[in-house]
Amino acid sequence: DTCWVECTTNSIGMAGLGRVKGVKDGLATLHWQGLGSYVYGSNDIYYYGMRRTMADCTGVKLQEGQLVQTKRGRQGIVKTVTDWNACIVFGGWGGEDGWYEQRHVDKDGIRVLTLTRRSCTNRGCGGA
Repeated sequence: DTCWVECTTNSIGMAGLGRVKGVKDGLATLHWQGLGSYVYGSNDIYYYGMRRTMADCTGVKLQEGQLVQTKRGRQGIVKTVTDWNACIVFGGWGGEDGWYEQRHVDKDGIRVLTLTRRSCTNRGCGGA
């Protein structure tokens, strides 16, 4: 399975997330949108502070409170995100929770509809 990484240090303006295309002989090949593919060793990974993250099917980083939609039109809200999976609630905050690994996000075509994060209050969910 492929995954996404982000640079947390020394990125020199590197924008966005990189998609892991493969790992072989201690080297990782990453594809950066708009920059192309590059090969990184363990020293590079440490220097740039690369860490695994979750992204939608287009490479937008998943964050709590984002409104998302599947390729079938089902909408939900990102409830929790870890390095390995995301919990998405469909049907509002009272709806069913679904845990998604990156391969499930890609398979279901889950994409972020709005970068505006939503929050829940005693009046329900709304823009934050």
